Amino acid sequence: VYQIRMLPGAVLPCHDHRDYNGVIQLLEGSAHLRNFNLADEPEAIQKAEKFKIKETQNVNAKVGDITSLARQRDNIHEIIAGPEGVLFLDVFTFYKPTAASKYLTVEKAPVDAENKLYLASWRK
Repeated sequence: VYQIRMLPGAVLPCHDHRDYNGVIQLLEGSAHLRNFNLADEPEAIQKAEKFKIKETQNVNAKVGDITSLARQRDNIHEIIAGPEGVLFLDVFTFYKPTAASKYLTVEKAPVDAENKLYLASWRK
């Protein structure tokens, strides 16, 4: 369980949540939330230079809003604090003691706008 405060406009960049689930509730302020699913096979993605991800959520969240992610759903996400900043409660369930996140770089323009597909790569 974490309580995280972000200053106005601060960014928690795209990252995954392999081997754990999470629930986020906004307690103060607002935030822009984007979530993605893997669009390519997970085994291939770990070795790929670039791979596809599908945007599943793109919302402006306010106090009281709750979002969740799971190992197979909405697993990749980013959070951008709103103009007054944000305070949120972050609750995770870990499946392995070694669970960790990896950061991604996501291209700005979709490769398939109709299906909300973007190219991404792992940050080194």
